[in-house]
Amino acid sequence: MQAIEIQATVKDGILQIPQLPAPLTDGNVKVIVLYEPQPETPQRNYDPKKMEAAFKAIAEKDIFSDIKDPVAWQRQQREEWE
Repeated sequence: MQAIEIQATVKDGILQIPQLPAPLTDGNVKVIVLYEPQPETPQRNYDPKKMEAAFKAIAEKDIFSDIKDPVAWQRQQREEWE
């Protein structure tokens, strides 16, 4: 048995094998694929620009201006959970 090592590319889930360096005769071959997992890109289920616009709209409305004691307000909110 002989071995040939090549570098190949995967694009859209398809292995693209370059021209082999030596002619092969007809027959069966054994293919072993070694790969290093790529770090996953986090998938977003939101649009960052829309989120930024929403936060700006909230800031402009100043919805928390009537809260005099933020700590007491937060405690009250937590009590409602129980």
